[in-house]
Amino acid sequence: MTRNRTAFVSAIAAAVFALFVAGCGSVPLEKVHVVTPELQLTKGAPTAQVTLQIVPEEARVFLDGRYMGRARDFNGEPSVLHVTHGTHVLRFEADKFQNELTTVVVTEEPSLVSVRMLPRPQAPEKSSS
Repeated sequence: MTRNRTAFVSAIAAAVFALFVAGCGSVPLEKVHVVTPELQLTKGAPTAQVTLQIVPEEARVFLDGRYMGRARDFNGEPSVLHVTHGTHVLRFEADKFQNELTTVVVTEEPSLVSVRMLPRPQAPEKSSS
């Protein structure tokens, strides 16, 4: 396998494991969004514009395990993610919120990924009895 394919397979395996761990005894976190490209580059692989609407806006965005920036950085023109065709894993992390994983299938037109992150459950207070 090539290095890129190996990295891609590793990223998918890590995402599946994270979904398994996060989903034990709870609602699965995986959501699938179909994304299609607006922009075709003459050099390299074709890409899609992906606009993010993420709450909270300070959430950290990871694409296939690579940090891309804050959610507010990709909330519309001119700031969008340009993603190559294929299947990708978006992960969102924010302090005091549960992490979210989303699988994105990139095909032919621009798209919007919208996620409202859930607050992390508070630990029960210990009684002093």
